Amino acid sequence: MAYDEELAERVRDAIGRRTEFTEQKMFGGVAFMVNTHMAVGIGGDELMVRVGTDGYEQAWVDRGVDLALSEPPKKPKKPKAPKTPRA
Repeated sequence: MAYDEELAERVRDAIGRRTEFTEQKMFGGVAFMVNTHMAVGIGGDELMVRVGTDGYEQAWVDRGVDLALSEPPKKPKKPKAPKTPRA
């Protein structure tokens, strides 16, 4: 299975701003290696990111909260009109 090249380019840009890295093709995808360790992998259109065993659940919660906080609030929904009984 081929991997998403557009996603791979975004990962290259993100990692390249921080440090040097190498790429290693594996299992039909690509792994991005930092200091000889895999940091990020792409298989198909799926992204795998190493976050470590300690606090991995919190890492995902923090990402979700950060994303929600970065977006403007939704407009309140209009109240629904009460249903009238059928005769």
